Amino acid sequence: MSDATQDHPSRAESIAGSSVARGADAPSEGIGAGRKPVSGPDGRSGRLRLAGAAAVMAMVAGSTVAFAPAAAAVISHPDTESAAARTAVAELTGDHPWEAAIPDDFQSRQGYRPVVADGLLVDPRGGCSSPIPLPLDFDNACKAHDLGYDMLRYAEREHRPLGPWARQAVDAALEQRMYAACSAHTEPLVRTRCEVLAGVATTAVDLNSRRQNYATPVPEYVFGTELSGTALGRQVAAPAAGGVVALIALLLGIRRVRRRGFAGAMFLRREPRIAY
Repeated sequence: MSDATQDHPSRAESIAGSSVARGADAPSEGIGAGRKPVSGPDGRSGRLRLAGAAAVMAMVAGSTVAFAPAAAAVISHPDTESAAARTAVAELTGDHPWEAAIPDDFQSRQGYRPVVADGLLVDPRGGCSSPIPLPLDFDNACKAHDLGYDMLRYAEREHRPLGPWARQAVDAALEQRMYAACSAHTEPLVRTRCEVLAGVATTAVDLNSRRQNYATPVPEYVFGTELSGTALGRQVAAPAAGGVVALIALLLGIRRVRRRGFAGAMFLRREPRIAY
């Protein structure tokens, strides 16, 4: 063997040596074999949580936009509307709702006499009946909303229905009063939960109003559930229940996958290529 050959190791020896060096630097398979990858599902589930939170917050923020009066929602033909009902709705949704003038024959037509509760004129028979627990703080806001809808029905029975502005005003008052009730809570978690539920409830109501073109409320049913009626709870039940069930199923699915140790990131990660 020549001197040159002795001074320079063969290619096979170089590759073997480099492999040994890499093996020394790499962590042993026995060490931490039971550990989960640091950048495995935790990062992905974190992103899913952020996306879910962003969707909820977008829905809550979007409800404020949804209740903004449209350009067409004006009293374009006041002469064709019931003057008594028009005045009542304007006052019920104004700054002094407890002083609203109720038509004299409202009780005989609608079957009850409005009462004052917490500074609001309300339907004493109404309320927020829902399979999804809503804060008790919403009770009077729901009852006032029921009264507002009954005032729209009163005008319809006179064959002098109110324009879209009236239903939008009643729905907007519901939103404002629900969020006002939430603002009374000082504990951040309780207040946030309250505001999320307010967003779900008011968005469901507004979607139903849009479906009916902001006309006089009439009963509608989806899968046997009434979306519009004498109580707010039935309006909220169907869309809110479906959304909550879907969210719970998603969270449980993510948790189950993480417990079983299926690291989704392992399928996406690529081992570095070694060039020889």
